Amino acid sequence: MWFIKSEEFSRWKRGDSKILWGTGKPGAGKTTLSSIVIKHLQKEDSTARQAPVIYAFCRYTEKYSPSEIFASWIQQLLRRHRSTVEHVHESFRIHKRDRSRPSHVELQQLMSAVVQKFDRVFIVLDGLDEADEDARKPLVDFINSLPSNAYTLIMSRPLGSLQRLFPCAVQVDIEARNEDIGRFVEKRILDIPSLHEVLLGKDAAKEEFCNAIKRKCGGMFLIASLQIEAVKSCISIQSLMKKLETLPIGLNEMYDHTLERIEAQGEEKTSLAKQVLLWVTYALHPMSIAALQEAVAIDLDSKTFDTKRMSPMELLLDVCCGLVTPDRCGQRPQAHKGVRLVRMFHSSATSGSPV
Repeated sequence: MWFIKSEEFSRWKRGDSKILWGTGKPGAGKTTLSSIVIKHLQKEDSTARQAPVIYAFCRYTEKYSPSEIFASWIQQLLRRHRSTVEHVHESFRIHKRDRSRPSHVELQQLMSAVVQKFDRVFIVLDGLDEADEDARKPLVDFINSLPSNAYTLIMSRPLGSLQRLFPCAVQVDIEARNEDIGRFVEKRILDIPSLHEVLLGKDAAKEEFCNAIKRKCGGMFLIASLQIEAVKSCISIQSLMKKLETLPIGLNEMYDHTLERIEAQGEEKTSLAKQVLLWVTYALHPMSIAALQEAVAIDLDSKTFDTKRMSPMELLLDVCCGLVTPDRCGQRPQAHKGVRLVRMFHSSATSGSPV
């Protein structure tokens, strides 16, 4: 993985730079890189034991306050090393008694005290651009206030106004490399049974397919994902390559093509897809899969619920042609482990202009 091997990342991991900021366009793979970095650092920490990795994934659909994110980071550190509980015990006792919550300043002090119990602490903050505008500055100020042994990786679209608040941050342009796209395509082939069967044992065709996706996706995982979704129902190598040739290249065009596929499914499936997209887009809180299944079983005209109208999870996702994806909430503040959420597969899918 190019990012892990980059000089900028190596210097940051050694402690030569306190903040590493990766910026890139939508669909360039920033969140994927964040996940890879977390796993990479966690693997090393399993040996070193004194360099915990804490993280937060900001999402446009999940408007957590800065305090909730700070509290989540503290909680992650407490779970990492039980001896650090002593630093928050008194604060917890007071707020439990008063039925109150700690202020930003108190959370900053608690976090600093806990961080100093470790040799180093790595923080990964993904999607800063997707946090509320009012939340971005407090997040930046909080990171700037942490002790010198805290090292932060930020991933976002370019945010000039905030980046100026980090004059010493090392900047890295995030752009998907061909080899990364290739690995992504190969994994998707394995994940999609029908596509895997068509390409099984046909190495030359598989390579041709991977190369075609690389050429057409413009260095964007987002477009590559939509293109694979569009061809996964092909029943032969010939139809697969023919279909791929006809696909548009731009992101807006791929969204239009995906909506056309939804409309072409037939009245019942198209109606179901539109219900799913409406519920996921306009829900006040992130929806669990179970909640979505119940929501689409409501007859909006009669305002009645009927269990016989409930659809399997796989069908709900399939009729949306890749626009909705399951998501685990373990990366979210105050998450309930094991609860599966659903979300739009990318923030650009609900914006007026994806790019």
